[in-house]
Amino acid sequence: GMLLRFFVNLYNLEVIEEEAFIKWKEDITDEFPGKGQALFQVNQWLTWLATAEEEEDSDEEVED
Repeated sequence: GMLLRFFVNLYNLEVIEEEAFIKWKEDITDEFPGKGQALFQVNQWLTWLATAEEEEDSDEEVED
């Protein structure tokens, strides 16, 4: 969907860092009732992003 394209482009253009996307995903609140639908649209990508970030962190630990 369009939201996924926005997220991917913001990530690829380095406008928003991985950590901000992860924090947004984990911030559960009733203040934004449409967020559940938004999460549904981008959940698979956010899961990939979290996995990629974890792998990057473990690679950095090995290099140290």
